[in-house]
Amino acid sequence: MTGRIVVVGSLNLDSTLRVDRLPEPGETLHSAPVLRAPGGKGANQAVAAALLGGRVALIGAVGDDDAGRTLATAVREAGVDVSAVRQVAGATGEATIIVDRGGENVIVVDSGVNALVDPRQVREDLVAGDVVVTGNELSDPVVVAAAVRASALGAVVVHNPSPFRALPDGMPHPQVLVVNEHEFARFGECCMRRRSRCLPPCAVERWS
Repeated sequence: MTGRIVVVGSLNLDSTLRVDRLPEPGETLHSAPVLRAPGGKGANQAVAAALLGGRVALIGAVGDDDAGRTLATAVREAGVDVSAVRQVAGATGEATIIVDRGGENVIVVDSGVNALVDPRQVREDLVAGDVVVTGNELSDPVVVAAAVRASALGAVVVHNPSPFRALPDGMPHPQVLVVNEHEFARFGECCMRRRSRCLPPCAVERWS
C-alpha cells in the first residue's frame, strides 16, 4: 500500500460574489468586492487532503494563461504533487460563485481546458493510489477511465457527482459518494424511477 490519494479533477479560477440574498430570475443585485482565488472541486479536494497530512497527487489540466500558472503554483505550494497537471493551449476553467449571508450559494462553471482532459491522460498518469477521487467537473469518459483504473489498482473510489449526472455506463460503482442535499435528492429521485443508473443495486433495493 502506498498511502497515496489521487484526485482526478478540475482546476478553476473562482470568482466569488457575496450578496445579502440570492437574486431572483431576471433581478440585478449589488455585491461586495469580488474575491478571486484558486479553486475547482478537484483542486479543492486535493489541497484539503494534503493540508490534513495526506500524500496527494492531482491529475488535470490548466490553460496556458496567468490563471493556469497561478493555480498550478497554489496547489503545489499546498503540498500536492502536480506533475500530472498538464498545461494545454486554451483558457483555464473558471467558476462564478454567488454566496448569500446565510452561506447558501449558486455556482456556474466554464470548464475551459478541464474539458480537454481525456481518458488516455488518466490511464498514463494514474499509476498508483489507494484512494482515487473523481468528479463530474470532468467528462464522463474521464470519470469512467479513472474509476476503471482505480478498480484495477485495488483503490477505493470516491466520487463527487457535481454537477449532477447519474453514474455513467461502464463506471464501477464507487465505494463513497460525496453529495450535498440537492444531489442526494436527485439520486433518490432517479433511483425511485429506476430510469437511470445511480447507485449500487443493493442501495436501490433498500430505497425501493
